[in-house]
Amino acid sequence: MPFLSYAPGAYMARLVEVILKEAETVPSLEAVYETDMAEGLKAMALEGHGLAFLPSSSVRKELRAAAWCAAAAPGRWQLTMEVRIYRERPGVARHTKAQAVALWDFLARR
Repeated sequence: MPFLSYAPGAYMARLVEVILKEAETVPSLEAVYETDMAEGLKAMALEGHGLAFLPSSSVRKELRAAAWCAAAAPGRWQLTMEVRIYRERPGVARHTKAQAVALWDFLARR
């Protein structure tokens, strides 16, 4: 099966490795394209070049429009990744840039 893969140094490549190692059976995947970016894999998948592991947030529109479907049953070939943002405590910070404060305020409102 043509496989659109993340480059070896990409964080997402390590997540895909975890998924494949935990799989009961692993399909025969032949890497035909490689990049660090999920959007690059998505573009290649949209053009029909192969199978790609993509964050659900990047394919939400295609799934809603029924243009795409998941290649496996819910819970299979998936994992959950949590993204967190950290900052220095406001009372401890020495030189907080206005842009950093604005970003934090924006994220706190969401």
